[in-house]
Amino acid sequence: MSRAALGNRNKATLSIAFPYATMKKKPNQKMINISFSADDLDKIMPTVTMMTSRRKGWVNLRPQVDEYDQQINPGIVASIFRVRGPDIPLMSWVIPRPSKTLVEVDLLGILHPQGQQLSKRFEEFGLELPSSWRVKQDHPNRGLVLEIPANQEPRTILTWLIGCGQALSKVELNGYWTLEAHEIA
Repeated sequence: MSRAALGNRNKATLSIAFPYATMKKKPNQKMINISFSADDLDKIMPTVTMMTSRRKGWVNLRPQVDEYDQQINPGIVASIFRVRGPDIPLMSWVIPRPSKTLVEVDLLGILHPQGQQLSKRFEEFGLELPSSWRVKQDHPNRGLVLEIPANQEPRTILTWLIGCGQALSKVELNGYWTLEAHEIA
C-alpha cells in the first residue's frame, strides 16, 4: 500500500472511529435502538450479525445508569482542558464497506474516563487486548481506537467492548446497555 493511501486511511480511520447517534439522520441511513442486559447478548445478535454480513454501518454501545450526578462532569471550559474522556464510556464498532485497495478491517472506538495511555494499562483494569488487534490511536480526549480483522466473531467483540465499558466506567452501571445500530443503505 502506498504511503499516500496509508495517510488517507489514517485520516479516515480516526474521523469515523466515533460516529455519534446524535448526528443528523441521512435519508439512506437506518437506525435500530435496542435495550439489552449485558448477560443477554442473544437479544442483539441478529442485528449485529446483519450489520457484519452487509458490511456497511456502525454500532454504538452505551451503558445505562440508574442515577448519574451531573456534578461529576466538569463544565464546558473545564472539559476542553481535561485529559480524559466522559465518565460513562461510549463504545463504537465501525464496519466499513469493503474496498478493493485496502485490507478489510473493522474499527473499535472507546471514549473513556481513564486518561492517558490506556492501551499500556489494560492489566490495571483486568482487560486483555487480543493479539490480532492493533492500536491505531490512544488519546485521553479522543479515546482509544483499535483496528481489528474483519472476520472476528461478533459475540467476542461485543463481550470485549461491554467488559471494557464495565471496567472503565467512573459511574456505577446497572447491567443494562443500549445498542444503536446505524446502517447506511
